[in-house]
Formats: sequence, structure tokens, C-alpha cells
Amino acid sequence: DTFYYSIFLEDDVPDNESMMLNHLISQLAEMKNYVLMHPGIKLEYYGLDVMSTGFSIYQYHLQLQENFDVFIADNIQTAETPRICVQLRSRMIVQEGISKAINDSYNAVVRILEDFSLNVNIVLENRIDYAFHTNLIQSSDTYFSDKYMKNHLRSQLRTYAKYGKIRDMSVDTLQLGQRKSNNVFFRAYNKIREVIEKNYKAFFFDIWLEERMISQFDHYVLREAYERKSYRMGLLVGRIKWYLEYGKNELLKVELRELLQSCYVKSDNADHIEKKLKGLIPEVTIILNIEFQTKRHYYMQLNSWLKDHEFKFQGIRELQRLYKLIYVRRGILDHLMSEIVSFVDHKGTKEEEYTFWWKRIRSCKIEYCTPPLEEFYRERERHTDLKRAGHNVLGSIASFNILLKNNVDERDFKEDVSDVLAFFNDNDLVSPDSDLSQINNYYYRAIQTRKARQYKGIIHNNEDKKK
Repeated sequence: DTFYYSIFLEDDVPDNESMMLNHLISQLAEMKNYVLMHPGIKLEYYGLDVMSTGFSIYQYHLQLQENFDVFIADNIQTAETPRICVQLRSRMIVQEGISKAINDSYNAVVRILEDFSLNVNIVLENRIDYAFHTNLIQSSDTYFSDKYMKNHLRSQLRTYAKYGKIRDMSVDTLQLGQRKSNNVFFRAYNKIREVIEKNYKAFFFDIWLEERMISQFDHYVLREAYERKSYRMGLLVGRIKWYLEYGKNELLKVELRELLQSCYVKSDNADHIEKKLKGLIPEVTIILNIEFQTKRHYYMQLNSWLKDHEFKFQGIRELQRLYKLIYVRRGILDHLMSEIVSFVDHKGTKEEEYTFWWKRIRSCKIEYCTPPLEEFYRERERHTDLKRAGHNVLGSIASFNILLKNNVDERDFKEDVSDVLAFFNDNDLVSPDSDLSQINNYYYRAIQTRKARQYKGIIHNNEDKKK
């Protein structure tokens, strides 16, 4: 699901006085300061976006949108601290494969280092997340209950936590272990809620449909909810719209149209709508995410086991350790899902065996998208984001006019659009002497560039189409 690795440089020590390393850090600091001082502007460095963010000692952040992130430290604490950390994003891993993700990200870093005469010493894993998606559990309250876990959960992890919604006292997330642990952390949670509310990774909808984990009905509803960035109300709206498009009962459609209008008038009427739809329109299939987060300390404990596995590698020498972990991942997952966490029937007896749903998850095969499927997912994602962008435009126009006119009266859409255009013609949004043409050529171009980078994972430019 996610893959972090660390890059150690040759002869790198705390307070390194290397002239070329300091030159690199100086350039990164200058660009980051510029981005901080000009929020609407995006800088590109060796083909990567310069970000204003960072974490801990890694103050400098470069990114290839939706693919990978590179974090660079201005100073390291000890010689055992890596200078560079790389995070591979799930979209690139799932759609293009882990090998391409590792190679592309590593080569991007090396291109920078080579221009500053800096050499890589060693590359090590930092954190690897393994995730399984399942539709076998539709009632997390049952499977995450204390009674169920007492009878079926077998784990080496010592602590657990559950999170849910007070409204209906439902359990949404189960966690085993501690997130800040240097070893292993386990969690199971509603993946659909995460995708909709965080509003990213919509490509999973198409993968679930392709793998027959959800139906066409589910897919339709999830897309509607994603466009509205609303889990509960979004799913309700999606269910209503699906019936209005595909349902047969015309009298029911009349009621649903009235109900649909109320979805936009009030924000606290979800309970009422839910009761109205119960028994009339099916609920959406829940996809549960079963995830293991593993860190470097865990793999250090496996070193002797790793040495017993022969592995012939002809790629980049520094990446051999990462590829070996990928090569033996079936064995790693078997250990995680048998010794670290497992769910069993007849716990503690001679007849003990894995529960049906845990056995099914353990039998999953790891595959990546073929090029035709990848293109299909990108096209579907483009249409989803196009509809979401349309909703955002309407929302921005409405908000802009409410603030401009200082009232919440109902107005005609054409009138509001005209007022927005008139405002940009007659007023200054960027600087005292700017007009609409200057906004197009400066301020808007900066926004356009930022958005172009955001969507280049799903949009092909003209050169790509010609090829």
C-alpha cells in the first residue's frame, strides 16, 4: 500500500561540511522560502515540485504528485540517520507496480545527487505497509466486538483501541499495537469512508468493481458520494439518484425527488432520509481495509531469516535489499498473518484453524494493473474529477456572490456568473494595477500550473497522444 525507504550518503556525518552538500541544502532552502513567500506559485526542481512542507529533521520536501515524495534533512543527528527518505504513494504502486515505483523514485534522487557529486552509500527499508481489501465483513460491530475478539483473536501485540461514531455507537476502526511502535502496527477500518472523506484514491472504486468486490450499483453510489466529499449524506444522495435513474416505480420517484431536494436544504436530516430509504433502496457494500504497518526494526529481527533465502539480483546494486524484501514478501505476510495477528476458530484447542474470512484474506494473490486496465482506471478517474470540479465551480460561484453581496438571498445562476466576471474585470484580486488580462497571464497561470501537476497522473498531454 505504501513503501518508505531511506538513502544514506557516502561520508555523511552530523554537521557535514561538504561544500557540495551545503550547496544542495542552500538551493533547497532558497526554493522553499520562495514557495512559502509566494503561495500561488509552484517551483520545479529536477522535474519535482518543491513543497513548503516537511517533517521532523527533514525540512525539504520534493514531490512527483500522486507518485512519490522525497524528504531531505538539512542536518542529521547521527551517522546512522539517513539524509534522505522516500515515500512511494499507493496510486503508483498499485497502478504501475512496485518495481517501477522504486526505480523511478530512486533515479530521480540520483539525478540530483550526481549533479552535486554526492554518492549513495546504502539504501534501506524504512516502513512498508501491506493492505488487503475485503467485502467479507459488512458488520464491523460484530467482528470488532470484545466478545468476538476474545474468542477469535490471536496476537502478539499487547494493546488495542477501537474508534467509531457516537451517533450510532458503531465501531469504524480497530487498532492493535501502537502507531509509534518501531515494530508492527495493525489496523482494520472502513476504506470507503476514508476514500470519500479524504477525497483521494478514487481509482480503488474501479479496481473493486473490476475484481467484483462491489456491484455497479455500489460503484454508482460511491462516485456520487466522492464528488460531494461526504460519506453519510453522499451515500444517501447516491442511492436516491441511482433509483431516479434506474428505478421502475414512478410514484416512489416522485417521493424521492422531494427527498433529494431536502438533502441540500438541511445538513442534519440524514437520520430522516436514512429511515425513508430503509427497505426501499439497498445499502452500499462496505470494503474493509486490513493493514499491517511494518518498520525497520521488524526487518532487522528477520535478518537471519532473510540470509537463508537465495536471491539473484541484476538491477541497481544499492536497491538489492529492497528487492529482496519484495521477493520474500509472501513469507513475511505469512508470518504477520499467523504469528503477529490472526483470527481463528476453536481458539486454544487442537481443532484450532483460521476463520473463513481470515483464510480468504491470507489466500490473496498480489497482482498489478495491466496497461489497458491502468488506462481504463485513469479515464474513469478523469470523469469523476471532472464532475467533482464542476460541483466545486458552482460552490465557489455561490460562495463568492454571497460574500460579495453580503446576503444569502436566492439568485439566478446566470446573474451570479455575470457578477463574478464583472468583478474580475473591474476589481483588483492580485495587485493594485491588475486587470482581468493580467490575472489570466500571471495569477491564473500559477493556479493552472499547480492544477496541471495535480492531474498529470490521469491526463495525457498532446505529445503522449501522438506517441
